[in-house]
Amino acid sequence: MKATLEADLRPVETSPLTNEELRQLMRERSPGEIVMLAERVKHTGGCEHPIRLRATGLGSPSVGEPDGVLLIACKSRRETRCEPCAATYRADARQIVRAGLEGGKGMPLTVASHPAVFVTVTAPSFGPVHRAGGAPCHARGPGRCSHGRPKSCLSRHTESDELVGAPLCAQCYDYLGAVLFNATAGELWRRVTIYARRHLAYLLKRPERELKDEVRLSYLKVAELQRRGVVHLHGIVRADAARDEVLPPPAEITTLLLSRAILRAVAAVYKEVEIEGVTRRLVFGEQVRVDPLSAGEARGVASYLAKYLTKEASGTGALDHRLREGELEYLELPEHLRRVVETAWSLGEERGQDRLRRFAHALGYTGHVMTKSRRYSTTFRQLRLARLAWRLAATDEPSIGRELQWSYVGSGFSRPIDAILASTVAEDRRRARGERWASLREEKAA
Repeated sequence: MKATLEADLRPVETSPLTNEELRQLMRERSPGEIVMLAERVKHTGGCEHPIRLRATGLGSPSVGEPDGVLLIACKSRRETRCEPCAATYRADARQIVRAGLEGGKGMPLTVASHPAVFVTVTAPSFGPVHRAGGAPCHARGPGRCSHGRPKSCLSRHTESDELVGAPLCAQCYDYLGAVLFNATAGELWRRVTIYARRHLAYLLKRPERELKDEVRLSYLKVAELQRRGVVHLHGIVRADAARDEVLPPPAEITTLLLSRAILRAVAAVYKEVEIEGVTRRLVFGEQVRVDPLSAGEARGVASYLAKYLTKEASGTGALDHRLREGELEYLELPEHLRRVVETAWSLGEERGQDRLRRFAHALGYTGHVMTKSRRYSTTFRQLRLARLAWRLAATDEPSIGRELQWSYVGSGFSRPIDAILASTVAEDRRRARGERWASLREEKAA
């Protein structure tokens, strides 16, 4: 038994522990406890910061468990907080996107034939910023701004360059406008989905009220927080029949017509916000892209969108949580991002803008990172319930009764050996995912 445990409980490649140190830590628990913990951390997927709960009542499932607690996955979507849970969130998001394009997970396979487009809308310019790429950053003529800084930059920045995304002149940059746009982007997208149907009616030369009874636009939207401190939105818009079932729209609604309607809607939407006694008109940027989608592209689009869901603005984990009073000054952030966060925090004191302080860590973007219309496809909750039902059916685990009383004990692991066990499980899952993706690429190449 001991030899088997030592083979299963191995330090991950990045661990500084030696085998002897690992054996020392293993002595903190009995072999029986380690075997039991191994099963529990597998159920959490190797979560790095599990929630420890204790149940009291008849048939309590925490009785007999190590330390008398149950380990529940934290379910964080942030890679910097818990990579295993973020991987699960990412996989669920891929299923939600794919189901809306090719069917499955409760969606009929016929949705694959519905007109659908992939939309990318950008933020307007709030001032020139350093850009990556093979060409010079800003090859403008000689000259300086009103603050004495050069208007041009002839450097050829790489993606890893810390200057990328930062303004050429921070004093010229419109930080207020950037934060207000981030806070309004979700509302602008909502108006796009409304205006798109109006423009469909216009292009078809039909009354909007009449078309509303025949066509419904289902959508999914993902927010990307860029290094320059503004949000870009990527979305999928699908045309359906306006009925309870997910049926195809009338034949006259084509992918080309849907694309034209969305382009017109993006150009038309705006919102006016009054701040500090000045009314500002907020719109999307001029760079808009609308591409037709087919069911064969569902897997690639799903992976592309899912990668944005587990990241935060700084890329270091400094902004993966809501900020508290006085915390910002201690965070290690690039100066440009710090200015954006500070602007959002200070704007939170304005009347009607209190949400900006709660979402300062998201650069003022107050929406969820991924939203969808009700009929686009399945939901995270439905996927989690299906996974739970499968696990209960595959094991002898009893369902937990509702009459139990639960108490929060803490988060994380109580002993170092528990964390090592979880990291081993997480590493095995990462390796399995890598092998799976490699096999899929080989199948596609063949």
